[in-house]
Parts: sequence; structure tokens; C-alpha cells
Amino acid sequence: MHRMLMTINNSCAFRIVFGSYASGIDPVVFAHVFRLIVRDPAISKLRIYRWGFEGETTLCIDGLNNKDGNRLFFLIKGLIPAESKRAWTKVIYGDNSFGTLWPK
Repeated sequence: MHRMLMTINNSCAFRIVFGSYASGIDPVVFAHVFRLIVRDPAISKLRIYRWGFEGETTLCIDGLNNKDGNRLFFLIKGLIPAESKRAWTKVIYGDNSFGTLWPK
């Protein structure tokens, strides 16, 4: 695992990771998630880490209470495709995680 990503994972309570299958991140999913985050009044602390050569990015949200964290997790989960050949996206909060899979 990339060293920066390991550091982020250890210091980020709520994170959305945008990865790539060698063709860049999914810009539509990123735009929808980012728009949701910047408009949500519960979010006051957002850190953005760019860690890859193809736009790979992790968004870290700090300072959420549990109610807002769970609400936001399920809203973002709804924006992430279950399968994609282009790129993967994953949302992680507490014991909850959901991410894009390679199609069967």
C-alpha cells in the first residue's frame, strides 16, 4: 500500500477513496460526491490528499458526530457504482465500508 495512503487511513475517521484501474478516477462519481460534501452543513473539516498519478484521491472528513457520519455514509454509498471497469471508489466510516467492484 502506498505510504501516504497508509498515513491517511490511520488519521481519517471518515474517508472516500477514489482509485483507478490504470485509466484515472471516475470523474462523474468524484463530482457528485464532492458536491454533496461541500453542501452538507455537518461537514466543517475536509482534507484532500492526492496520492496517485491518475488522479487518485482520498477525501478525509473530520469532526462528524456518529449520526451525521452514518447519514453521510449511506448518502455517499448511494452515489458509488457497485461495479466499474474504469475506476474504483470506496467510502469508509467506522465499521462500515462500501466500494466498487470489478464486474463479474
